[in-house]
Amino acid sequence: MTMFKSGVQCLHCGKILFDKSNFNRHHAAAHRNETGPMKFQLGVLYAESEGVSTTEFGWTFDALPQALEEKAASPGLLERETKILSKAAKLFGEERWALGEPGLDLQDEAIRHIDAIDDIALEASTLLRAQVMRSKGGNVKIVPFQPLKDTSGLHYAKTLAWFKLFAQQHFPTSGSMQELVQMALQEKCDSQTVCCLEGFMFWSTQYVPNFKNADPLQHAAMHMRRVFRGSAILFLQENPGEDVERFCNQWLNPTKGVSFAVLTSMYYEIKRCVPQDKRLLIQRADPDDGYPAGSAVLVRSHLLYMKDNSFYCGVQVDTGRELARVTWAMMRDIIASSIEAITSALNEIQLPGQVNVKR
Repeated sequence: MTMFKSGVQCLHCGKILFDKSNFNRHHAAAHRNETGPMKFQLGVLYAESEGVSTTEFGWTFDALPQALEEKAASPGLLERETKILSKAAKLFGEERWALGEPGLDLQDEAIRHIDAIDDIALEASTLLRAQVMRSKGGNVKIVPFQPLKDTSGLHYAKTLAWFKLFAQQHFPTSGSMQELVQMALQEKCDSQTVCCLEGFMFWSTQYVPNFKNADPLQHAAMHMRRVFRGSAILFLQENPGEDVERFCNQWLNPTKGVSFAVLTSMYYEIKRCVPQDKRLLIQRADPDDGYPAGSAVLVRSHLLYMKDNSFYCGVQVDTGRELARVTWAMMRDIIASSIEAITSALNEIQLPGQVNVKR
């Protein structure tokens, strides 16, 4: 398997260097007599074979791995890495698991439960708020439990409403939100069955909109982890005879064989499949007709394109009117010409108190 690297190509001689520092030394040694600016291109893909670098590749396109079941979701990073979508289709593909959407009563109950958690989080003892916060290693975290109701408060309630809809079918029984959460938290786990929290994550990929994607799915897992910690505070506050440390160490410890540990493992497994968003925002420092003051131009994504049988690296820039394809060299030239034009204009008007800049 050929390993591709990204380097800096000298446009005078075509040699590819590992980084800009190596290019600077190369230019000083090999092109010191060249007039004009240094000419180079960043982000050039190349491969090394027997000490020779090449940018010419024979590209082949292979089909992505298929899911275990024909009716499973389309293949993607989440499916290839975890097989969660295939397992979900196998476990919850039957018609009886199509439970519809949570009604207004469920959504209102979920909101009230989140409100109760936030109220108790401000009143509970530091001991209680600290003990429910366990790291992956089972140790107590530095920062104690914090209220949930920030800008994502509505999303917590939505996830919790979906959870109760599923939990009522899983156990099956009816009860209050706190009762079902407590049943799921203290449910016995084994190697032959799927516990409620694990089943909810699988079921969500089949019936909750957009949850086939890793990002919203890992957010749902994160929501449930925080809600279950808050619900544990509610339970312990209502049961002062319960040993706080023993309860938290047994049921909220990711190193134990309990449902919360299963949810934590799934959370980190799904989180690995979320693509890293490497976006670049270029701020508008000057007024721009048709755009708000202080807005920014979004560089959407890196891309490869081919010109004259060679591959080049560039970006797509959202100009507000269209997605423009540009290379780093083009952006460098645009910035340089803009600075030159602005500097020339400032020199012409000769503002009082301004230094006359000469290039």
